[in-house]
Amino acid sequence: SGSLGFQTMVRQRLAVARNSLAEVVLSWTFAPVFVIGVLMSLMMTYGGGNSTWPLTILVIERIMLGIVTPVSYLVMSVYAGELVWKDREVRVADIADATAVPDGVALLGRYIALIIVLAMFSVALMLGGLLHQAIEGYYRFELSLYFRILHGLNLIDLALFAELAMTIHVILNHKYLAHVL
Repeated sequence: SGSLGFQTMVRQRLAVARNSLAEVVLSWTFAPVFVIGVLMSLMMTYGGGNSTWPLTILVIERIMLGIVTPVSYLVMSVYAGELVWKDREVRVADIADATAVPDGVALLGRYIALIIVLAMFSVALMLGGLLHQAIEGYYRFELSLYFRILHGLNLIDLALFAELAMTIHVILNHKYLAHVL
């Protein structure tokens, strides 16, 4: 195969994903968003006048039913826009288009980075739940249950919506309108 074979495209995809992930994680907004995710998860697990032990399934249920899930979608939408619009905002989109990287490869690499960011946000939610359990004196953490629900079921939903959000950002030629949609 030629110089733009399958292996080259996979390496390019991974390079774009690595660079996009580094840009998001090293941005000034990521650490506060992560901490806010932990704190929101911790706040959502309190209250309700429950006198039961904070079992993992009950903690996860409170996290998922609270405001945390809509905030996850908001975080996903904003980061999807930032990843799609990063070349356009600094006016290097024409230069990026002239490279030997196909548009689909760059977009898929950014999508992979977005999924990893969403997984990291799910870790923040999990840390808040674990912290709540520890504060309440319940130390039988069921990490496998956290991972199955937050990184399995919930992350699949977020990944599908992330795909939709990135598609909307690509099709619309207005960043903030795409955020709203």
